[in-house]
Amino acid sequence: MQRKGEWFLADISTAASWSLLVGIPLVMGVIVSLATPFTIPMGGYWLDAQQLAYHGKILQHFTPAGYPELLAGAIAVLPSHPIAAVCGIQTLLQCVCTVVLWAVLRTFDLPPRIALLGGLLLGLHPELILSVPKVWDVQWSTTLFVSVVLTAVALTRAGRSKGVRFTLAGALGLFLGVGTFDRPNLLVLLPLAFGVLWLGEKGQSGPLRFAKASVATAIVVLIAAFTYTGAAELAYGHLVTPHNGPYNLYAGQNSYSAGALLTDLNGEPSIAPAIASAGYDVPYMTWHYDWLAPIYLKRSSRFMKEHPVEELELIGIKFFTLFRPDTKVHRLFSAEGLMKGLLALPMPIWLVLLLWTHHLGSGRLLERDWVVLCAAILYIVPFLLTNSDPRFRTPLDLVLASHSIDLAYRLWAGGSGVVQGSLGLRASEPGLIPWSDSTDDVSASKNRQERNTGILRCAQDDESFWSDSGTRNLC
Repeated sequence: MQRKGEWFLADISTAASWSLLVGIPLVMGVIVSLATPFTIPMGGYWLDAQQLAYHGKILQHFTPAGYPELLAGAIAVLPSHPIAAVCGIQTLLQCVCTVVLWAVLRTFDLPPRIALLGGLLLGLHPELILSVPKVWDVQWSTTLFVSVVLTAVALTRAGRSKGVRFTLAGALGLFLGVGTFDRPNLLVLLPLAFGVLWLGEKGQSGPLRFAKASVATAIVVLIAAFTYTGAAELAYGHLVTPHNGPYNLYAGQNSYSAGALLTDLNGEPSIAPAIASAGYDVPYMTWHYDWLAPIYLKRSSRFMKEHPVEELELIGIKFFTLFRPDTKVHRLFSAEGLMKGLLALPMPIWLVLLLWTHHLGSGRLLERDWVVLCAAILYIVPFLLTNSDPRFRTPLDLVLASHSIDLAYRLWAGGSGVVQGSLGLRASEPGLIPWSDSTDDVSASKNRQERNTGILRCAQDDESFWSDSGTRNLC
């Protein structure tokens, strides 16, 4: 019998889940589009999208073309109404991002109703929903990063089913390729691919396990490279990589970077005084020119070698900038500023819950905890070396918030004496996963009662999500 206050452990029908997951962000996206003026904070991306949609090619090679390529596809559908096309694709992205966040929570084995509620709340994150009537890539970048984490976690739990592992590895390569084309810094997530593929090769000897993981990682890299090349051909007509790497590096590696980061919450304003003090008379409009790239690299490298103490201080300042409230427009002690303050809480909350889980909870971290931890570290590293800005944090915030829901539920379940049966779920169990084929409420209720009354000593072993036989493996 279900205990009072545990209604959220009950199942929910597939139709209801999908109706809410798609319907609520869709309605909210339409409302925000109608109620908020359309703005173009990323004017360069807007120009690139129109060039690709109307002329078939993006002319500049400085900034990534992933997001403009997506907008160009929408504009091609409604060429006479480009603003409506952008609002439409942004609303669609809002729905997709919400579904992906929900899928992460389900992959974390949270009960259906908790996952549904959590996915909807995270999907309505202000930085996401307010981006609908904007040329702003936060939804697209968030969807891609969360998708990489989703497939990475799923791979650690795929068991020995070769078909499932191959499908997930292909999806991981696809998301890495598209993600790197949109945000080149996501290339640093490649070690995560090897890690999760290595974790999936349980029961193998050391050398054989390493060899299998290496071959699988090579396949993931090939899929990612093929995807990247195809996207570049579509955008430019040939393989091109963005040229803004040296520019971003120099923005975070000069004597004026610390002041710009602390004052403007971005290192780019430091380029003007830094390049001028170096003796170069460079007009603002030429800062992005390719001929400056070697100068940026040379000056950045010299700064790191000649100022090691200042370099260490800059790393701390960049970390602080990345995770501080984004108060570039509004003061912290204003309504909008306080909202920005609340949006900066996912990282500290996640750290507290992670440490609590490790020391006061189960006593150890599960594989999915390590995946999220490694993904977070890899995501942060590029911003500590190059430029930093609080707006770069949103994709990571949503991953950490998703994981925090998982950690909090596990702590609650352990502290309240509820057996964490949901942590031992398999995809074949009927009535538990919203996309499951079975909707037999009686069977689902029986399964739930068995989980809540039994003692699943291996519930947190986290070793197999899909088994070859499709059955649940107890201790």
